[in-house]
Amino acid sequence: MTATYQVEKRALTVEITLCTGDLHPCELFVAMRNGAWSPEEVAAELESRAFLPIHDLATGEWAAVRRDAIQTIVLPAQDGAPSDADQLYEARHEVRVELRGGGALAGALLYSAPPSSTRVLDHVNNESRLLKLWRGDSLTLVNKLEIVRVVDLDGTASV
Repeated sequence: MTATYQVEKRALTVEITLCTGDLHPCELFVAMRNGAWSPEEVAAELESRAFLPIHDLATGEWAAVRRDAIQTIVLPAQDGAPSDADQLYEARHEVRVELRGGGALAGALLYSAPPSSTRVLDHVNNESRLLKLWRGDSLTLVNKLEIVRVVDLDGTASV
């Protein structure tokens, strides 16, 4: 008999906005490492799946949502973010992310990169499908396919 290996999942309460503009408060099921989760691990897990398992809290429906049909996912606030996250990253840029359909989000890009690659342009052109935008005490994951422009608000010509 073969044993089935299953990774423990945790339901995170998130807000998902679809490409259609519909906002859904949901439970998103993600793997837990050592009984906890981190924004970076959630983003990495979302990158690896074509469809995400969700429970829509407004309708009660259970669904598999295509990752590329999601415009944004707002992760819950977590202890240590973003003030502690600021200390973990070498680059910080205040930006406005303009979305397909006319919406815009303001926040901070926090990341580490070699000194020759710290511009906003270098960061948004990395291989990730999701842009991590810190907004207040929460992290918004933005589908890069839904981004029209990223405007650097620092005025440092880092684009």
